[in-house]
Amino acid sequence: MRMSKRARLTALSAATAVVAAAGVWALVATTGRDASATLAQNTAAPSSTQPPSSASTGSSAPTTTTTVSSAAPTTTTAPTTRNTPGTVVAPKPVTPAPMPAPTAHAVAVPVPPAPHPAPVPGCAPSYSGTNASHSEVNSALLAAGAQQYWSGASNPPLVAVDPPPPADGSSSTAPPPATPTLGPPAKVTVPAALIQAIAWQESGWQSAIVACDGGVGTMQVMAPTASWMNQRFGTPYDFKTLAGNAAIGAEYLEWLIAYFGENYFGYHYDITNSDLLTAVIAAYNAGPSAVTFAGGHTVETAYSANVKSLMSKQPWG
Repeated sequence: MRMSKRARLTALSAATAVVAAAGVWALVATTGRDASATLAQNTAAPSSTQPPSSASTGSSAPTTTTTVSSAAPTTTTAPTTRNTPGTVVAPKPVTPAPMPAPTAHAVAVPVPPAPHPAPVPGCAPSYSGTNASHSEVNSALLAAGAQQYWSGASNPPLVAVDPPPPADGSSSTAPPPATPTLGPPAKVTVPAALIQAIAWQESGWQSAIVACDGGVGTMQVMAPTASWMNQRFGTPYDFKTLAGNAAIGAEYLEWLIAYFGENYFGYHYDITNSDLLTAVIAAYNAGPSAVTFAGGHTVETAYSANVKSLMSKQPWG
């Protein structure tokens, strides 16, 4: 029994296209003796897609086809969200650690031999050769003091500066202070007034004098001290010459500045600091082990007081 035209149109209207999340579903509706539906699932993108063929119904009514593209579904990717850096906390400013007050403590560093043994009673100084002029002595002292012998000293550690606490009394969220690290290499030399004053105190700038305790020349260098300094700094200075004597005296002073600065003053080598200056002067006369500290200061000695006075008065003109 043939369907009426009205029935065929009703069957045709029932054909629909449905798109599922897993793929593209094509619903093809055709007219014929019986209205039939073919349901196909596309789960992969085919290389080519042919439209459905028209089925002859024996009727002049045209075949109507609903076609849904079988191309692979486009996957829409959500925009990539980049991690936005958080607020960068500015690093704390760094500054050299402050110079600490010196305190007495053991230091495991080899030190030169004590410079001056007890003098022989009744002995008078002697001379080996002729004294150089004061002008020559001064030139030798200035040249020696300006020479940098100790090249391994470092400046004070650089430490982070703690910011003031918040005004509202809340706890600070700033990062902790940086781990202290040593600063850049330091340049250690001997100030002119210091080496001049010590030479005046030791010998009155007499380059040929030989003291009863064995001290020689302008800086009253002892033979064991000369050997120790030459070995320490890899130098060949002859302490019996004016230039060599001044150089070894300057080496010793630089060694003392670095020794006390590093071990007692937190890597500070500011010889204008009264306590460091006192330690260096006193040690030149009696050795590093003889220097004492009390109440956060270096204990002044008669020798260090005399040299400081000479640094101020400068009687050598």
